[in-house]
Amino acid sequence: MKIYIDLSVLSSSGLAIGRVSGVLEFAAVPPVGSSVMLTRPTNDVPLIAVGGFSGSLKVADLWFEPASVDINIALSLEDVVVASVEDGRRVMSFLENGFGLSSEEYDYDE
Repeated sequence: MKIYIDLSVLSSSGLAIGRVSGVLEFAAVPPVGSSVMLTRPTNDVPLIAVGGFSGSLKVADLWFEPASVDINIALSLEDVVVASVEDGRRVMSFLENGFGLSSEEYDYDE
């Protein structure tokens, strides 16, 4: 089943680096508190080693919409908190290239 996911990428200093979102295929709806494993990319992309990103993200919130729309389930995943903007960019790129998700880097002063 296709489920929309959304997560934020932050630096340990509190800077909001960006957001990653998109649709992934799941066998079932992950309940709040369970973990989504993003360690096996659906595309041919090597795993990354970034402190603060293990690839296991807890489901923070879950929304259901009427079945009249194409994607009617959405998951909000816990924030990814990394040491630096560059690490955040690496995580966002991995999720974008590895899983076909969209990433949006926020405007900020480095």
